[in-house]
Amino acid sequence: MRLTGSRRPAGLEPRRRPNPPRLLRFVGRPQDYSPKARLLNLLGYKLPFDRHDWVVLRDAREVRYVIDFYNAAPAPGLPVGMYLDVRPALDSPQALADRLRMQWRWMTQTKETAKVETAET
Repeated sequence: MRLTGSRRPAGLEPRRRPNPPRLLRFVGRPQDYSPKARLLNLLGYKLPFDRHDWVVLRDAREVRYVIDFYNAAPAPGLPVGMYLDVRPALDSPQALADRLRMQWRWMTQTKETAKVETAET
């Protein structure tokens, strides 16, 4: 799980950069629910069981990501399942642009692309 989780923020980073992003630090915040998690909870969804804030160094600039961990049905043959909701924290105009770009990619990708991305993680 940790390997999969550690690859998620790097997978959101643009791929054409000469210097790959690097994890600087992360903080577990299991009792602090993100605004998105609280909103989804008001709409009837369960709260995440854990949250991490990761800070990544991207082009000499620190970028913060929020990762909410949710329980999910386990895949056949695996003891547990979880869903990670990984997204840039909304703490700057650039982060908002990154989040909108990420959402646009998610909305416009085909089902086949989604299957390939899921299989890689």
